[in-house]
Amino acid sequence: MSLRLSCFLIFSALLLPACVTTAAKITDPSRTAKIEADKSTKSDVIALLGLPARVSRGDAGQEAWEYLRVTEIPKAASYLPLIRAFADGFEVEARGLRLTFDQNDVVKNLEPIPPQVVKEPVPY
Repeated sequence: MSLRLSCFLIFSALLLPACVTTAAKITDPSRTAKIEADKSTKSDVIALLGLPARVSRGDAGQEAWEYLRVTEIPKAASYLPLIRAFADGFEVEARGLRLTFDQNDVVKNLEPIPPQVVKEPVPY
């Protein structure tokens, strides 16, 4: 590979803006609209959205599933080689969907998790 091509590829990689997103299915209204309280089951939800990012259980036998969408947006400092070593390079925004199931594995409640900017890594 020529030196000119190598320099071009490295320079391009440093300048290209990037945005990393996971769990795009939860922002698809055609999928989430199919989930109905008192009707949809865990199997229905898994078929539409896949497995949840978090699962928690309540004392009354209820189970809550959370689907998270995490977006990492690079900050301008992340493109400056010397400053990047000392600066926080990304802003991380998390939003999602929380579903609560009853003892019969039927959706009881469906609510959005509002967007929030987080400083620590979010489990995918």
